[in-house]
Amino acid sequence: MGVRNKEKFKRILLTAGMAVCMCLAGCASMYKDFGIAHLRIGQYEQAILNFNKALEMNPKLAEAYCNRGAIYCEVKREYDRAISDFNKALEINTRYAEAYWGRGAAYFHKGEYDRCISDLNKAIEINPKLAEVYVARGCAYIIKEEEYHKAISDFNKALEINPKLAVAYHNRAIAYEGIGEYDKAKEDFQKARSLAGQVHQKYLGKPVYPR
Repeated sequence: MGVRNKEKFKRILLTAGMAVCMCLAGCASMYKDFGIAHLRIGQYEQAILNFNKALEMNPKLAEAYCNRGAIYCEVKREYDRAISDFNKALEINTRYAEAYWGRGAAYFHKGEYDRCISDLNKAIEINPKLAEVYVARGCAYIIKEEEYHKAISDFNKALEINPKLAVAYHNRAIAYEGIGEYDKAKEDFQKARSLAGQVHQKYLGKPVYPR
């Protein structure tokens, strides 16, 4: 009887342990989802708190690292911190296109354009349907070495995927200006304005890196 009871309690403990693990994993996913919801409505500090909580419970949540990295990159401009989060996301999931895209953005803002382009290439290899990634790479081509023809090719590809992507028209207009195609540039600027309204003064004459 004693041996049978011992085995019974072992099974109970194993089952309870599995239930706790499942509960923690579920709670971690819930906090991650809360973080994404706060991110989408611009409540960035609350989003970070939720991503932190999710990662305390489950440090294997690549999506939580990636979204927290996006806030560090695009909102807080803490690029090294962002890169660290994208690295962790990619350690967990080496086929995470959005994490390559995010890390590429951080490298872009640091002026490390070769690394940026390398990461964007990888993102496109994994998911060739991310229109904004083509826009990002085209932007890097312009800033790095004024490679306008390569940039135009990327903006064209982005617009094949999403014909209403205003930033692609704006950036293609910049590239057309760079090669002296002023009529095409004017047409693209007009299209960008029709889709997104007046471009902010600080972006006039400059490519805009998509967020």
